[in-house]
Amino acid sequence: MPIVSEQSAIINAIIKGERDPRVLALHRNFRCKASLETIMKSLEGNWRQEHLFSLKVAWNLYSTIHEEISNCEQEMQKLLEKFEKKKLDVVPKSKGVSKKNYNRSPYCFDMRSMLHSWSGVDLCEIPGISDNIAARILFEIGIDMGKWKSSKHFASWLAVCPGNKISGGKRLSGRTKPSKNRAREALGMAAQSLWHSDSYLGAYYRKMRGKFGAPKANRATSHKLAIIIYMMLKHGKEYIELTQAEFELRHKLKTITNLNKRAKECGYKLVPLEENKKQEDL
Repeated sequence: MPIVSEQSAIINAIIKGERDPRVLALHRNFRCKASLETIMKSLEGNWRQEHLFSLKVAWNLYSTIHEEISNCEQEMQKLLEKFEKKKLDVVPKSKGVSKKNYNRSPYCFDMRSMLHSWSGVDLCEIPGISDNIAARILFEIGIDMGKWKSSKHFASWLAVCPGNKISGGKRLSGRTKPSKNRAREALGMAAQSLWHSDSYLGAYYRKMRGKFGAPKANRATSHKLAIIIYMMLKHGKEYIELTQAEFELRHKLKTITNLNKRAKECGYKLVPLEENKKQEDL
């Protein structure tokens, strides 16, 4: 049975035999900025039979595929409802997901809320982690972090940490080992989405990308995301958001500490400028 939505109402009307441009234009999405006259003009055509047949076949295939996707998601929802739910101190945030329009959300139910109830923490609070990526990660690793001795073991299992190829006491390569881990792929997608983020993680990603290039920045940020997820699931603590300004401040303090250490090793002492002293006093 065809799926009718705001985006597809015009196509559905054409398949049913409507040819009047004005009637078709009235089915346009309310977000459309073009005027009614402009849309009417774009809907004028010769309505060739072979093109209408191709449109009908494509529409039927589209409807069938999305119906099957909906059936899969309903089954997924039933399985998630069977999982043991934890008592939450914080009410899960809901985006009010509705899948009347199939391209609006990756799921037909509130996946974020269900994952929060199951895991006890809201991974979607982490910048770059959407409900879709959180689902892919949790379905792959589960919620029991006792399977790994530490966050380092977890990052190594995900293959998001530097390699340690040593021969004869000499490090030959630090290249990350190849892996087809689905959770690692999801973390990589999350890392790439941080390019324009104003968060702490976004600032970290941009710094690493400027320093080492995109591939290494993706892997380094994936490693940081993996550690955050491990600590959240292990200790049941929610993510605390940090801003880009806080990242820059921490980076500045770390740089000053390193410079003081190197100066001391060389027998010198760093003295701040008078302008810097005034800023610190403020």
